[in-house]
Amino acid sequence: MPLPSIGDYHLIKYADDTILLELCTPDQPSTLHTAANQLYDWFCANDLILNVSKTKHMIFSNKRDNPSCDTLAINNTEVEQVNQFVYLGTTLDTKLDFKAHTQSVIKKARKRLFIMKHLSALKVDELILLTAWQPIFIIVYYSIVLFFQIQYHIQAFNRIPSLKWK
Repeated sequence: MPLPSIGDYHLIKYADDTILLELCTPDQPSTLHTAANQLYDWFCANDLILNVSKTKHMIFSNKRDNPSCDTLAINNTEVEQVNQFVYLGTTLDTKLDFKAHTQSVIKKARKRLFIMKHLSALKVDELILLTAWQPIFIIVYYSIVLFFQIQYHIQAFNRIPSLKWK
């Protein structure tokens, strides 16, 4: 059975992760509750399990204070609203400023560099050092690519006359 048509929402699927996105202005009421429950019904009809206790709800905004919103509930179970969430290795926050993600990448890189420093002091074979270096390179490369993709989308977002990202 195909996924349900749920209006102006964007559905992103990767393996067993699903994201339901809604773009709305402050004067526009959210209908995410209805769409989330339609998606839950589709999961049930197709013998899939949506673990509502592991489901998170986040509002992205460029306002100083996050806008308030109604409680989101799926199948009469409240969905936790968070300010930060890790999705596919990327830490997202409500401002999309990537400070938390940058700190996470730096922490991972420092751990690897610490290991490499000690391996180097032990005169370990260069092939092992290269193996230890590879994850650092991948983490940094992935972060740079992600940063430029996000910058591109923010520029596109700013072209919408009524919305500006600061």
